[in-house]
Amino acid sequence: RGEALVVAPTADRAAAGRAVFESLLRSALEAPSTPHTHFVGVPLNADALVDAARAFRAGCLTRAARVGSNDRSSSTLEFAEPGRLRLAFFELKLCGDDARAAAADAMKRAEEDVSVLKRRWEEETGTSAVSFSLRGAFRGFRDDDDDALRLETRDDARLASIRRLFAAAFRDASAIAPSSFFFADHDRRIDAHRGGATDDDGDVISHVEVARWPNGAAAADADAEAFFRDVFDARDFGRVDVEEVRLSKSREFDVALGGYFKCVQSVELTRGNAVVP
Repeated sequence: RGEALVVAPTADRAAAGRAVFESLLRSALEAPSTPHTHFVGVPLNADALVDAARAFRAGCLTRAARVGSNDRSSSTLEFAEPGRLRLAFFELKLCGDDARAAAADAMKRAEEDVSVLKRRWEEETGTSAVSFSLRGAFRGFRDDDDDALRLETRDDARLASIRRLFAAAFRDASAIAPSSFFFADHDRRIDAHRGGATDDDGDVISHVEVARWPNGAAAADADAEAFFRDVFDARDFGRVDVEEVRLSKSREFDVALGGYFKCVQSVELTRGNAVVP
């Protein structure tokens, strides 16, 4: 938060100076080194999923103790906090009042679109429930990131539809900076405007990071490959019922939510679609 004062001898030069300053700000915002401040996605702090993540971590630590330090596959893993797993549709850099206001408007637009979509599902199938399953899928999903263990969503056609609605609402509200999307599948980076990573049919695929090897430790490690194949691949982490989609802060946590990411706004999917400030 702060202000910048442009002083110039003429109005034209002041306008030119302002344009240069705004260009520098945009460049700083779009730089990968500038951290994201918020994300939009599904909270994954239900007790059953947290328990599954804890059991996975405990199993890895037990395996590490059994096989010894010569096998780096499990002994060097850094685990995501089980109580802070998240399914992020996309991340955002909301570094000013205008950006935060645009994000609030996008959530309201998404709420309206979700309401229409839910009514259609009710008419066609008798239910508007959204759920998906999570299982161990592969190491990494970006060309330059092969050292993470991520869960992949399955049976998630409705989740993909919800995600596309939110991506479109934020794009139309100009809340997404060009560098705000970092989604890609395991083979290639893709167009951010398609709403995230996609499979060959164009459907959105989503991932949840549960652990990673630090500093590229597993990039060419046979032990890590065997660990992935034998311990993680296709491991079932259960089914998730989607009750809401949240706009949350990336680095602030709510004690009332057990230390989970602080929610700024929420679109509920189970009890109507009220946007909760």
